[in-house]
Amino acid sequence: MYHLTCKKRSTGLLGPFLRLLTGAVLLALLAACGTNPTIRTEYVREKPPVALISDCPVPVMQASTNSEIATTLLTYVGALRGCNQDKADLRKWVGE
Repeated sequence: MYHLTCKKRSTGLLGPFLRLLTGAVLLALLAACGTNPTIRTEYVREKPPVALISDCPVPVMQASTNSEIATTLLTYVGALRGCNQDKADLRKWVGE
């Protein structure tokens, strides 16, 4: 025949403290599982390089003869091409 005996638990403060500590740890673990991470997207607008947004140089007009008018016209056309190239570079930079 078997004889079963039960021991009475200690009523000291260590037992309830350990149960409280275990409960707090489990509660913290469950709370960590229940939260959703927040994803935040931040947009940063960069400025184009100063060389691409600066004003185009304006050629000085010195036209007192027909040949000077032709030279000035060619200078203006060259300046316009350079300015358009700067703007094309800006469009390329924005498209990257």
